[in-house]
Amino acid sequence: MKAAVHSRNASDNDRIFAWSLYADSIRELVEPLIKKERGVPWDENEESRRFEEIWVPQRTQILELEGQPIGWIAVNGEGGGAFLENFFIAPDFRGRGLGSAVLAWLKDQVGSGTIRANVVPGSRARSFYERAGFVVEQEATHQVTLVAQP
Repeated sequence: MKAAVHSRNASDNDRIFAWSLYADSIRELVEPLIKKERGVPWDENEESRRFEEIWVPQRTQILELEGQPIGWIAVNGEGGGAFLENFFIAPDFRGRGLGSAVLAWLKDQVGSGTIRANVVPGSRARSFYERAGFVVEQEATHQVTLVAQP
């Protein structure tokens, strides 16, 4: 990772930061899908409940720059590789190469294993991963699975 970006193990105390960044990052993309699929607009309480289902501090690293949390990454090991469950960088810190540095660090950690990530169709994340060498493995209405081979 770039020298200025550090990671630390997440704790329950990070939940509010993680939820806020998660909601701010995905709301615009998933709100039309929610309305289409469920017939209702984004509901903060419902989406917060759904977030609780994916928030697993034991698999999560909080990304910090100069002691300030700027993002988080949740990784689940899978058969010698990794599934990148969630990866968020705060908007004010995007476009600085920090996400690329974190992804390069993850590739180093995984070594010769495969890394997979799911993204919402139409998200900027897809082009981010493709620039990093990921290719589409599977594409569906609600998600695109990308994979990076060693």
